[in-house]
Amino acid sequence: SPFDGRVSQVAIDDGDEVAAGDVILVIDGRPAVAANGDFSFYRTLDVGSDGPDVLQLEQILSDAGYDPDGMAEFFSKLNRLTRVNGEGPPEFLRTHPVNVNRIAEARDRAANLPEPPGDPDSGFYLMQARVRALYEDEPEEAIAWFRDELQEDHGQPQVDGLNYGLAIALQRDLKYAESREILETLNRSDPYQLAYQLQLADLDLAVDEPESALTRLSNLHQDFPGNHAIAVEYAEALLHGKEPKQAEQATRMLREQALKRPDDPTLYALYARAANIAGDEVRSAEALAESYYQRGETTDAIEQLERLTQDPALDYYQRSRVEARLLEMRLEAGEELEEPEDDP
Repeated sequence: SPFDGRVSQVAIDDGDEVAAGDVILVIDGRPAVAANGDFSFYRTLDVGSDGPDVLQLEQILSDAGYDPDGMAEFFSKLNRLTRVNGEGPPEFLRTHPVNVNRIAEARDRAANLPEPPGDPDSGFYLMQARVRALYEDEPEEAIAWFRDELQEDHGQPQVDGLNYGLAIALQRDLKYAESREILETLNRSDPYQLAYQLQLADLDLAVDEPESALTRLSNLHQDFPGNHAIAVEYAEALLHGKEPKQAEQATRMLREQALKRPDDPTLYALYARAANIAGDEVRSAEALAESYYQRGETTDAIEQLERLTQDPALDYYQRSRVEARLLEMRLEAGEELEEPEDDP
């Protein structure tokens, strides 16, 4: 087959009418949408691929709002970096080297495509509204602002963003029923928008309905395995009741996320809390030290690990792991290491 993956959801029923942009399937957590065109996507496309199916894909991406000049600019930047640094190109370009002809070809194709719309997509408006709703000092002020803006003439993506922000502000103001009504309306209009479903789960926790939150998040976690936002919200829900078995499940998810995002201090702090509830005090202390380190508080991180090394209950593997990380931090901090004393 042209691709591999697990179908986690079928989004249409037999006999449904399908339009371009409609979600058909969800594969490995990614929606697969219908597209207009005369050619099937029958092969894996690579850098340098050409043909009518490539032109069709470029037209679809342009219609979806992607910049037609993006690939030409990408090639041009890679070409400049290669010349300046004197290094070879990335592995995936070695069979399709960047050159002037390829840049010119990409620009010629882009010139025949219409410019994408200049308005931001729905994701921008959702994030903008979320920031305002969460960081306004008083939720009442945010509520008033969102209600005023909703009286103005805005496009649908911005209206959806404003309603999403209003729902968050209402939740902060403990107006849970009104918040839920708005979120459920948004979710019905776009059931594939994770932001709505995650906020509904957060609302479930706020009204002390953890089972509803866990059911919602468990389904999302199955449909979108590995998704960071879902994993973090799911972990928070699992920790809500402070049950050790659920905390163990949370630590497994967070450990997987930490491998993908090793520089995220908030993630390590949550991991530390999960490990503590699960009864793994060593992992909890290590994660807390890592959280300090990722925030730039290296001295606090070192002190945390030094205290941990004084624990006589550490086994050989735990002690080796902790001391190795402590040595790395000390070297980075420029500490003078004490020479070990000879045994008498």
